Amino acid sequence: ATIPKKLQPFLKKYMTNPRHVHVKPEQATEEKITHQLIPLKHRNKFELLTKVAQALNPYLAIIFTNTKEMADEVANAMIETGLNVDRLHGGLPPRERKQVMRRLNDATIQYVVATDLAARGIDIKGISHVINFEFPKDLDFYIHRVGRTARAGADGIAVSIYEPSDQASIEKLMKRGITFTHLDYRQGGFVTLSKQKKAEEKREEKPKVDVKPTKKVKPKQIKPGYKKKARLEREKQLKRERRLEMQKKYQKRRGEKS
Repeated sequence: ATIPKKLQPFLKKYMTNPRHVHVKPEQATEEKITHQLIPLKHRNKFELLTKVAQALNPYLAIIFTNTKEMADEVANAMIETGLNVDRLHGGLPPRERKQVMRRLNDATIQYVVATDLAARGIDIKGISHVINFEFPKDLDFYIHRVGRTARAGADGIAVSIYEPSDQASIEKLMKRGITFTHLDYRQGGFVTLSKQKKAEEKREEKPKVDVKPTKKVKPKQIKPGYKKKARLEREKQLKRERRLEMQKKYQKRRGEKS
């Protein structure tokens, strides 16, 4: 497996005296790996994963998430349904990690939820299925994830649950030479989607965007006539006040003369 420098210190937790061999890859993934896509659509992702995992009924499946927090959530959701699940990520105490690795080597568990660290250089034998709960941000990790299966001449299946935001990643992987089979989970089993159905699934998954322009609210303007009317009313009021003032002065002078 390809080991980036930043992950090499972690190998001591999982491997004893690892050997480094440099090879030139001839293709993206093993030919015996079948790559399958299942659309999430409007379903609950945890529930869909659990149903897909049960329908696959693998000898051993490794389920990948992008973070250890999500790995814990997925593992807990699967455990609640009664599945034989373990987890493997960098957040586990060393003692617990060793226990998980021992159970994996003894083939006493059927599912393990892991982060990408588990896909780098860790030899887990007998993995029949790889399930991508999330597409990795770095697509090189997809290659390493699915490379956990189809070893020693055996066949392997890689299943990915995808959302509309994953479409660009899928297209990039196809350009690398990976061929995907489009499936859907319905009524306890898998259905192969036709080309027409695949197009419909893409349209259904594509989020609708409201392109209608928002109505601009113009500031309320005061009509010119209103201003003129208000000015005239004010002038009339001032005239009335002046007349009243003159009348008061006139009456006062008359009172003084009499």
